[in-house]
This record gives sequence, structure tokens and C-alpha cells, in this order.
Amino acid sequence: MMLIDLDDTILKFNSNYKQSWKKAIYQVDQLKSARNRILKEFIRQCVTPVLTLSERPYKFSTREERLNLIHKIFISQKIENKELELELENAFFLARDEKISPFPHALSTLEFLNSIGINCVLVSNGTSERQRSKISKFHLGPYFSHIVISEEIGYEKPSPEIFQYAMELTGHDHRTTWMIGDSYQSDIIGAKSTGIFSVMISKTRPKVLNKRTTPLPDIVVQSFNEVGKIFR
Repeated sequence: MMLIDLDDTILKFNSNYKQSWKKAIYQVDQLKSARNRILKEFIRQCVTPVLTLSERPYKFSTREERLNLIHKIFISQKIENKELELELENAFFLARDEKISPFPHALSTLEFLNSIGINCVLVSNGTSERQRSKISKFHLGPYFSHIVISEEIGYEKPSPEIFQYAMELTGHDHRTTWMIGDSYQSDIIGAKSTGIFSVMISKTRPKVLNKRTTPLPDIVVQSFNEVGKIFR
């Protein structure tokens, strides 16, 4: 069985932040005089590569997280306007969602895994409404025997409970389960804590992975497509 992450594993998600943020800023007229400063501050806080294990890029998975970040940036630029924060958050949300799409060959890889009898289960952090809207938009449901979303069950990765829950749904245990995902903190640490074989997706070897890092993923690949190649 394969437990498979959604955002930045099957769907392009975080890679669109810089463009989406820029588009949102330029849609809010009241920010005209501060656009460049705000964009620069966003890049400094959120787009700069992660350097240590404790640092994580903002996922913006909830409205609260987005508003907290916007408020923090506004304060740094001496801007105090709650209505403007709400307007910018909504503009960013819409701009980002316009750019979400499956990675090349992601759907064909899911088809292949299904065709060779691998039971695929989607395991995703996030809100039910947002994650299921993406699943519906890209017709992902038929590829998975079960869909596990953190908000719906009360646990989120890397909590061992969400992995145990997914395995119990299918009657599998850690000996016959793989976890595929892009997040070291959520996917890899969570999987290893339950004894699950882990595959980390990263275009470049993450700086968090070094000789002192424990636990290490069992395999590191550059794309979800490469997971399918393992079984060909």
C-alpha cells in the first residue's frame, strides 16, 4: 500500500507562492506605494530556502496562517489596516489557486500504480473544504481507495495516529506500507515514527538531510513520476 501526500507531491502548490503573492499585491490599489517593499519582505520571510531542520516554509494551509503572516509583514512596514489585510489575503488565496495544477506525469503515475495493484491512499494535512475541492477539481478521487484529511479525523502529519488510521482503513501494517511526500517534517518523520518505508520527493537534496539527520528517508526522488519508475 502507498500513502501519498497531495500538495507539492501530486499538485504544484508551494512553487507558485512568489508569483501569486506578487499578483495579489498588484491587485490591491491601496498598496501601490508599498508594493515593492511588501514583496521584498515576503521573499525574505517565505521564499528564502530552508536552511535548518527547524525552519519551514509557510504552507498557508489555513486562512489564519495567511492573515498572521500578512499582519506581520504589514507591521514591519508600519501599515495598520485590518480591512486591507483581509483584502490582500483573499487576493492571494484566489491568485494561488488559479495556478495549482498536477505535476507532469503525476496522474499517469497514479494510473500505473493502480494498474499493478498497488492500493493508494491519499493522506493530506489541511481543511476538508480546501483539500476536497482540489481533489474534485482534478478528478483525483478514483485513483485512491481512501482519502484521509487531517481536519476530518482530528490528527495531522507527523502525528503517528494519522498514519495508523490510514493503515487500519485498508488492513495493512507498517511492513507493507510506503509513505510518499515532499515534507521531511510531516511525511518522513511521521512515517518513520510508525516504521513505514518513506520516500521523499525533492528536486534538490534538501539541506535538512545531512550525515547528522535522523531519521533519513529510505529513498529520495526528484518527482512523483520517479516513484512509478521504481516499479517498472
